[in-house]
Amino acid sequence: MAPQVGLEPTTDRLTADSSTTELLWININAWQRSTLAERKFDYHRR
Repeated sequence: MAPQVGLEPTTDRLTADSSTTELLWININAWQRSTLAERKFDYHRR
C-alpha cells in the first residue's frame, strides 16, 4: 500500500499507480525530449 506520509494526500491505491506528481514529471520530460529532437532535426536540415 502507499506510504502514509508524503508530499501528496494519502490514498489506498497501490504504489504501482503513478501519482499526480510523477505524471507531471513524466509529461514534462516527454515534452523536453520532443522539443530537443525537433531542434536537432531542424539544425541538420539547414
